[in-house]
Formats: sequence, structure tokens, C-alpha cells
Amino acid sequence: MSPTTGIIVGISILAGRFIYHFLKERNADISSSKFEAYTMNSQHLKDIKALLEQKKYNLVELEISNLSADKLSQLADYIGLFFQETDFEDWLNNSTNSNIPHLFLGVHYDFLGWQARSHQRASEVSHNQAVSFHEYQNKARRQYNKVDENSPFMTEVHSRLIRIYKSLGQRQLAMSHFQHAIAANPNHLAAYANCSEMVQPKWGGSYDSINNLLNDLPDNQLIKQVIRLKLTWDALIMEDNYFGGKVEELPKLAHETIKRIDQELSTQPPQSIQKFIAYIYMFYIAGELNNKKLEQKYYNQMNGAFSIYSHGVA
Repeated sequence: MSPTTGIIVGISILAGRFIYHFLKERNADISSSKFEAYTMNSQHLKDIKALLEQKKYNLVELEISNLSADKLSQLADYIGLFFQETDFEDWLNNSTNSNIPHLFLGVHYDFLGWQARSHQRASEVSHNQAVSFHEYQNKARRQYNKVDENSPFMTEVHSRLIRIYKSLGQRQLAMSHFQHAIAANPNHLAAYANCSEMVQPKWGGSYDSINNLLNDLPDNQLIKQVIRLKLTWDALIMEDNYFGGKVEELPKLAHETIKRIDQELSTQPPQSIQKFIAYIYMFYIAGELNNKKLEQKYYNQMNGAFSIYSHGVA
């Protein structure tokens, strides 16, 4: 296990437990929506999954080829969680564009690695879990590397490789893939989210690297909101003021952050499917700060949606 893997704390599982108990208190059906929640309530993504179940691979690949970058990121998470390795192998054997199933199988292996490792503290992860985690991360990397460099899916591949090389403790490679991703698409939200995880101290990052990322965000309101909210939530969980100042000042800063972003979301509602990530973080942070009004508001806005950030791998 690499040194950076050794200091990781299970943020996602804490978030998952938080939302689980919140939903349970409201008598919500948790099990039936375990995977469907990752569609972000998009009927289009559900329809693509249905086509994949029917093995209509040509239609699946046509639909995927026409997705926006944000929808592609979300679909990859959804399909990566929902299907089994044998499903992806059948898709590969019958594909007319193997770049797509290689990408999705890579996502699947990435998630299998986290499921094998679990989101426990590093001290609680067994040797076998750690070995299995790294094996799956390397299997994911090999699938991503099979995607043609000239493929339109390479931006998503670069974004995914940020996660992989971060997990393997190869920060320079992770940052290189981040730079490739945003060079190809300066508004690739998932790439910024993956980088915002990597720059944190728990992964060997620093306060300076966090500040640099925040200062270099594009002029895209949703990206700025999601990254600020993600770092705020992680800072609260880690009890570490990522933004300068004392830890005791963090709750006040978090209150100010969600108040400001609530106004922005209300006056200029985002259109991207990834708006649900902002809603989810608003819900988490409001709950942590005991702001019942915003907690309920963004529980309603979420409408049952989950995302890898910050719910984690189901």
C-alpha cells in the first residue's frame, strides 16, 4: 500500500451513513433505488441501460457517442456499478466501437477495487483488501489505456486516470492526466472533482495545492460551486480548515458558503445533470451544520439522486 493510500479516511462511507439514516427516518425505499439513484433521475440514462441489457450494442454506442461530457461521466458511473464483468466482456466481443466498452469496463474495475478495499480507515484495511484494491486499480488502468488516443472519449479517460494514479500514489501522473483532460475540455466537471480529491492532504496534497486549484477554476458557476462544496464537506469531515484560518472558524465559513451558493442556485439554476452533485453536497453540509431549512430544501432538490462524490461506491 502506498503512503498516500495509507492515510486515506473513509469520507464516502461517512457520507453514505449520513444519507442512509436521513432517508430511513423518512421511510424512504433505500434498497430499490440503490443503483437507479446514480442516473440522477435521467430517463435517457435509464433507457441506455435498458438497451445494454437487451444487448443492442450498436444503439448503445450510438447513444453514448452523442452524450454531453457530464452525462457521459454520470452514465459511466451508473453502468460501472450496475453491470457485471461478464456483461462488459460480451459487449466487447460484439462491439463496433471498442473504445466505449473499454472505458466502461475500466470504471467497473475501479469501483470493484473500492468495494474490495471498503471505505474503512487505512488501519482497518487488511493486507488482502489492499492487494485486491491495487490489482483492480491496475486492471482499470489497463482498460483505459486500450482506448484510442484519438477517441472522443479520451477526455473522460484522462479524468478517470486521475482517480487511478491518485490511488496508486503516482501524483505526477495523476496531475498530468488532469491537465490533459481540461486542455481537451476546460469545463469537464468530473476532472475537477477528481483533482479536488487528489490535492487534499489525505492524498498527499497540501493547502497550497487546494488554493491553487480553487484559483484556477474556469468561469463556470456549477464547477465552482461543486468544487467549493466538495472541499467544504471534506474539510468538515476531516476537521481541517482547508481554506486558511483556524479549525474553529470552519463551521462559520461553511455556513457562509452554503448560504451564498443557495442564492446562486436559486437565481441561476444549473442545467447540467451534474447539478445534483451540488444539491447532494448542500444537503450534507446543511445537515452537518444543523440548518434544517436548507437540509430539507436540498433533500427535495436531490429527489433521491446519488453520486460517487460524495455518496461513494454502492
